[in-house]
Amino acid sequence: MNDVVHFVLAGVSCSLTRQDVERRLIHTDPAPITSHAVSINGLWYPVGQALEVATGVDRRKFRSREARRHLTQFGFELQSSVPRR
Repeated sequence: MNDVVHFVLAGVSCSLTRQDVERRLIHTDPAPITSHAVSINGLWYPVGQALEVATGVDRRKFRSREARRHLTQFGFELQSSVPRR
């Protein structure tokens, strides 16, 4: 999936591909997951952390609902609860 996804997050215009998201998270260690998670590069990340790293928008400026919606547009797998590592 090389399609560019355009969206606005907390007033910031973002244009990313799935590969952009994967590349930006490659050296990021997942934070502890408290509720919603997304699988990227074989690891489970909190949705807020993943979208923050991918976009550069502080996760305190958006809700997990928005993160889930945008991450779904890239075709990533999301879960409400993920087994502990």
